[in-house]
Formats: sequence, structure tokens, C-alpha cells
Amino acid sequence: MQKNYYPLVDMSRFFAAMLVLIYHLGYSTWQPRSNGYFIHEGLYSIPQMSWAWFGYIGVQIFFVISGFVITHSAAKASLHQFVIGRITRLYPTLWICATITLLVCIAGDLYSGSELLRRYVGSLLLLPKAPWMEGVYWTLVLEIIFYALVGLMILSRRIHRIDLLAIFLTLYSGSAIIVASLFHATDIDWLSSLIGLARGKRQLLAWHGVFFAMGIYFYLASVGRLRAINALFAIATLVLCCLQIYVGAALPRAEALAEIGQEEMAMRLPWIPIAAFLVFTAVIPLSIRYGARIGQHVSVRMASLLRLLGLMSYPISLLHFTLGLVMMRLLVTQGASPMLALGVACMLVLVLSWAIARFVEPDFQRWTRAQLPRLHQAIFARGAAIS
Repeated sequence: MQKNYYPLVDMSRFFAAMLVLIYHLGYSTWQPRSNGYFIHEGLYSIPQMSWAWFGYIGVQIFFVISGFVITHSAAKASLHQFVIGRITRLYPTLWICATITLLVCIAGDLYSGSELLRRYVGSLLLLPKAPWMEGVYWTLVLEIIFYALVGLMILSRRIHRIDLLAIFLTLYSGSAIIVASLFHATDIDWLSSLIGLARGKRQLLAWHGVFFAMGIYFYLASVGRLRAINALFAIATLVLCCLQIYVGAALPRAEALAEIGQEEMAMRLPWIPIAAFLVFTAVIPLSIRYGARIGQHVSVRMASLLRLLGLMSYPISLLHFTLGLVMMRLLVTQGASPMLALGVACMLVLVLSWAIARFVEPDFQRWTRAQLPRLHQAIFARGAAIS
């Protein structure tokens, strides 16, 4: 088994993707406030899936895993290697999934031609601001911002002090979370606007930066570089992660609170998403501590399966929303129960994600990796000719 490979982390990544899938298709999208409600316009509801309200926590788990994995990949890479690696990991699957979603939108007659073109181009380029083919692409924008920060550490030859980036994210993002928790109901206009900016403008990393920082601390622990001061910051960051989750669950923003009924708020026990986050995130330190022992009991075949499940998490995240909702709408229209439609939609997303991760993605990534140096040379050659 490959050194520095943590099979349980791939398992955690897969279950995080499943949490988000079940949350969207089973719970949030039949709520009138959902961005996907217009696709089925109240055709069905699945009240027996209300327990899945906390599935959004999969996003926070993803960010912690990303902080851990990306820091590992950057530790001994040049800036060129890091950039090429991130492009080939991020964009080929994005292009595949955005194209599939485009075809689904056309078949489902969801948008006008001009709107589809705008969304598709924005998705292919992964522009920093919506609209995209799927709303979930906002998570990729945050990933790219984190990549840029890590890239700056490589460029400045300070990657060996990646702990400084973690501390910065802890202080920066943690401050925003603490202020939001203390003054969420403030009547002071400028403070209310500042809190709204931190929570609403995700590109600022103010609301999710602590999760990437937590991943960096896990990396430092995995390579034996977690100094005492870093350990203290890691503990503080974990507390801040839990506080962010608490604020999101128990103290929703005013516009969201207006649409959430008292019954639903009573159901939202903050300890549930906090516990889910801690359980799935604990996989990383457990893998670090008992990695060698776990490796002895994981066969090559099982490691390959877990690796595939980890790779499937990316297309699951990108594909499930529109594809799943259109499939559910079709099945319910034909007389299927909402629960059956949910099961079929989930299976469709899983099978398609498996096919992409297993057969399509590897070749497309290799092709992209081969083309990037040629594109780089062509751009510089043209620039030289113009000058």
C-alpha cells in the first residue's frame, strides 16, 4: 500500500459526499426556500427524511480533508507541480459533470438558452461568482482560494512554515465566527452588515477558513511537526469549528429564520451536526495514529476499493443536485412514490459517479496533464512574438 495513503480518509470523504447527497435530495430541495424547488414546484415532499437536515455538515468535513490532503501534496512540490496537480484534479471532472448537467437541464427544460450558455461557460472556467451549472460549485471556489494561499507559501519558499497559514486562518476565520455568535441579533447596522458579509460572501474564507486550518494541523501531526503552540491552536480551531456549526444550526441568518418554522427549529439540535463532524473528522487522527496497523489489515483489493470510493466523492458532489431532482420529478410524475424516486435517483448518481471515477476521469486527467505544458509553451511563444 502506498506510503502516506490513508484509506479511512477516503472512506470518510465518500460518506461526507453521501451526507450532502441525502441532505439535498432527501430533505432540503422539497423545502420552498430551496434553490432546487423550482424544478419540481412542490410536486412531492418527503417528511420521513426530515432527519437528514444535518447532512450539510459533509461540506465542512470535505474542507478539513482538503486541508489535510492538499498540504500533504504541496509539502515537496514545486509551484509548477502543485498548480498542474490541482488543475488536473479539479477541472477534467468538473468539465465532465458540468456537461452532463447541461444535457440534463436541456432535457428538463430548466433554463433559457442564453442562461444555460452563461452558466455553462461560468462552470467551465469556474468563475469566482455564480451562476454556475450547480450551486454547489461555490465549494470549488473556496478550494481554489485555499490552493492560492498554499501556492503563495510555495512561491515564497515558506511551505515548511505552513503552520503560519493555519494560524492565520484560525485567527481570521475564528474572529468572524466568534463575532457572529456573540452579535447575531445585533441592531447595530454596520456590525450586522459585517456579520452578513462574513457568512454570506463565502469567497472571503471568513466562515469556513477554520476547517482548512484544521486539516493543516492534522498534516503537521502526521509528519511529526505539531509543536506545542500549534497543538494549542489546533485545539482552539477544533472548538471554533464546532462553534461555527452551532451558529449555523442554532442561529440561522434572519432571512433563513423567516422561512424556518418553529417545528423545524425545534428539531435542529446543534449537537447532532457537531457530533457527525467530530466522528467523521476523527478518522484523520485515527489514521495517522494507527495507519501502519490499519494498513496490515487492509488488502490491496480493499485499498483500491476505498480509493475508488474516495474518488467517487467528487463527481457525486458535482452531479447529484440537478440530475437527481430531474430524475425524481420524472419518476413521481409517472406514479412512483417520493421515497422510491429518491432511491433510484441516488443509485443513478452513484453509478454515474463510479463510471466517471473508474473509466473516464483517469484518461481525461492524463490528457489534460499532457496538454498543459503545450498550452503554456504556446502562450509564452505568442507573447514573445508580440513583444
